[in-house]
Amino acid sequence: MITNIDHLGLAIHDRRKAIDFFENVLGTPVYGIATDPTSGLKNGLIRFGEGDFVIQQPPRPGVDSEAEPDYVPPRDPSRLRQVGEEGNLHLDTAVFIRYLERWGEGVHHIGVKVPDLKAAWRKLKAQGVPLFDDLAGGERPGIRGSQLFFPDPKHTFGVLLQFTERSESDGLVWNDEEGGWLDTLDGGETPASPYFDGIDHVGILVDGVDAATGVCEKVIGMTVRERGAENGSGLPWSRVKIGDADLQFREIAHDFGEGHPLARFRPTRGKGVHDVVLRCKDLHETRESLKERGAAIVDNDVRQDDRDPAFFLDPATSHAIVFGFVAA
Repeated sequence: MITNIDHLGLAIHDRRKAIDFFENVLGTPVYGIATDPTSGLKNGLIRFGEGDFVIQQPPRPGVDSEAEPDYVPPRDPSRLRQVGEEGNLHLDTAVFIRYLERWGEGVHHIGVKVPDLKAAWRKLKAQGVPLFDDLAGGERPGIRGSQLFFPDPKHTFGVLLQFTERSESDGLVWNDEEGGWLDTLDGGETPASPYFDGIDHVGILVDGVDAATGVCEKVIGMTVRERGAENGSGLPWSRVKIGDADLQFREIAHDFGEGHPLARFRPTRGKGVHDVVLRCKDLHETRESLKERGAAIVDNDVRQDDRDPAFFLDPATSHAIVFGFVAA
């Protein structure tokens, strides 16, 4: 059903600061900067291998023009998902505002790409998974001309998954000045990072590894790549294939062990996305380049294998995202 990670959606307070981090600290070009005409979310697109990081900053009502009521989805007005005292704030924007107020910045959702969105929607519906969007009543538009739907994260191991289908150019963004969609890449390739080959895996803390793995395997139809038990605690872990990357599940009760950086970076928000590990074309060159650009590097002195990141960035300096780095 799922072909790869389409994107990681990032909840960000200030898009300009986030763009500065990705371009001037991580050294990755931002290839699309636009406003979602449906919700008013301010976006920035950064390519990592098969997928993207999507910066998403909610507009501030009364301050940003994107929050005005003329930003509405192109569908039946009786079904508009508008909230707020005057009904002029789109639900997607309100969700990001509330997320930032409660949890702060970080990975908000994982976008997964499917070849047939309605077929995926029908399959999950038949499996009894509660879905936030009724595609039988019309598809829901997203950025870059995509269509999408969200299952209830209570039934997808505590992580908000955005199922999406799109065939247009990756550079398709909304033209704020003239209105309408504009292909910033003119159908060409997205700019590649000189340092990174893609996302190696997304680390996720869950209440139960076996249950989360079962949802991926039996409900969503993903392939389990590997299973094992943590050193010391004996708690299970698993890796589930998603394109050329993995989802790695660990028990939220897992003890990473004395001296492991991930023990320091355990999120206060509890279960959900914990870390994002990038594959480096040259691990040593990437580390030295990050160091030269002032990145707050934390070495992993207790590394156990090649899939364990060699070093991390302190999330206090990377918009609360725990970035880890391994060799390609």
